[in-house]
Amino acid sequence: MLAAAPVFFDRATAVAGPRALHDLVRRMVLKEVLGGLAGRGIPVMPLKGALLAYWVYDDPADRRVSDVDLLVPEAVFDEAIEALSAQGWHPDLPVQTHERTLRAREVDLTVDLHRTLFPKGRFRLSTQDLFARGRRNTELYGAPVVLPDPYDACAHLVGHATCAHQLPLDPRAVADLERLSLRFSLDARHCAAHLESTGLARAARYTLAACGPTSIFARRVLGHLRPDPFGAFLAATQQALNLRFPVESIPARVAGHLTNVSLCNAAEAAFDAIAERFRFRNGSTGIQRE
Repeated sequence: MLAAAPVFFDRATAVAGPRALHDLVRRMVLKEVLGGLAGRGIPVMPLKGALLAYWVYDDPADRRVSDVDLLVPEAVFDEAIEALSAQGWHPDLPVQTHERTLRAREVDLTVDLHRTLFPKGRFRLSTQDLFARGRRNTELYGAPVVLPDPYDACAHLVGHATCAHQLPLDPRAVADLERLSLRFSLDARHCAAHLESTGLARAARYTLAACGPTSIFARRVLGHLRPDPFGAFLAATQQALNLRFPVESIPARVAGHLTNVSLCNAAEAAFDAIAERFRFRNGSTGIQRE
């Protein structure tokens, strides 16, 4: 028996250890996956935690993830799956057409490969526009990637939280928005205009209002959105339904569509989501090569 605990068993290390290990695994996954896609000449844009941990957090280990989200151009989505499959990342059966989950043996993290940020009919933030506004970078990950425009990254966070139709918001989503706004000194007026132009103004009324009174940037953006009484009503309705019903319930799922660009878009997106779920449950992928 040890007479005294070694220095690496001190309290600080005991707390940081799992975080550091998680970040090490994430870095290894990113290095392998980004390298594999680069080898095929496939442009790739990191998303969500896989992006923000190294982009806006002082200590990447502070931003844990359950998967690694990556976006590729729609035309090379199938080729990207083939490239990763050749590396041992095997795709799950499809659940939605806009993304595919891939797994490797003995690796806890999965890779979520996206062809679009959102399911069909949700908002107006296209993959083509994201890559057009993005900036090529080879330093952040040691592999070529396209980093999104910070205002697009903000819009994605808003839309993702809205589509998750769950309240209270994930604390990570609130922290991500605040850190992103501070790191890039985002202008609240410009952010509001960008959210409106990409069809996310109503989603912003839902998500940013749910960030709470301590989120200064969220309050500022809300103050710059153009008046939309009906949109405000829909956002409040979604909040009420998401607070009352479990996240997997039908009312909560329906509520998640209320803050789309318009009710017409909401109905179309909801119909597509139902049809997609039915199609995959009956064994048809419904995916065609680009």
